[in-house]
Amino acid sequence: MALGVILILAGCTAGRKPVVGISSSWDDARVVSLNDTYVAAVRAAGGVPVVLPPVRSASEAAEVLSLVDAVIFSGGEDVDPSRYGEYVLNSTVEVNAPRDTSDFLLASEALQRGMPVLGICRGSQLLNVLLGGSLYQDLPGQIGALPGDGGRVLDSGGSAAHGSFLNGLERGGSEVNGTAAAVRQGHSAIHHRQSEAGSVGTHWIYIDQDSRLHQLLGCDSVMVNSFHHQAVKEPGTGVHVVATAPDGVVEAWEWNAPHRDGILCVQFHPEIFVKAGDTTFLPLFQDLIDRAR
Repeated sequence: MALGVILILAGCTAGRKPVVGISSSWDDARVVSLNDTYVAAVRAAGGVPVVLPPVRSASEAAEVLSLVDAVIFSGGEDVDPSRYGEYVLNSTVEVNAPRDTSDFLLASEALQRGMPVLGICRGSQLLNVLLGGSLYQDLPGQIGALPGDGGRVLDSGGSAAHGSFLNGLERGGSEVNGTAAAVRQGHSAIHHRQSEAGSVGTHWIYIDQDSRLHQLLGCDSVMVNSFHHQAVKEPGTGVHVVATAPDGVVEAWEWNAPHRDGILCVQFHPEIFVKAGDTTFLPLFQDLIDRAR
């Protein structure tokens, strides 16, 4: 019944709302799940949300994506470090191999089709890896953390991690200017896995004035939530970092290819704010739907 509804929606082109597919989590190949905040955000932006099932082949990914107009890659488990040439760093890394297989198949197909894409948290990480980049596997262990968070606090003179971040931008061909250049020496690492409710912003991000993100939000900086222990380390080919946290952690990036709608990715969770009635980040979802029309 549900598949029939999807097919009807996909087959109708005139006067219908764009259909947005949202990647799901896959628990031991048995339980398919998705937080309803993503569904609520798509609805609030005027789209039709469809939860994408896990796929096992490129042909299946192509069939699934033929039914939708845009894709959101949602948050969740860590990306397997082997996909960017590293071993698992420590026990904090939680890999879901079946989900990795499905998400990378779907993401590859979405890029080949030139579909509008929004990556959120894990979605940002896997898309960066797909484009040849790498990740910090454990931010508290590799970058630092606030006292009491089990990590290392950056000293006042900066750190090797800060230098690696800047070098990563250079290697990835990314440019950070405007307010995003406010990543400064002397900032301690911040807590990127908050205990507060998801609708509460816990740290600032600084936004590149020449970015799509800046155009959509209309501000140089904004408070965001934070529920992650991984983030972009080396940006992938063509990845342009457009927002950072005060400790240099990548909070948003964009990618564009000729004749493609491109990708916008954020490390925070804008969908939680939207469902809670805060419209600050609603333009991210409205933009995705506009690009899908």
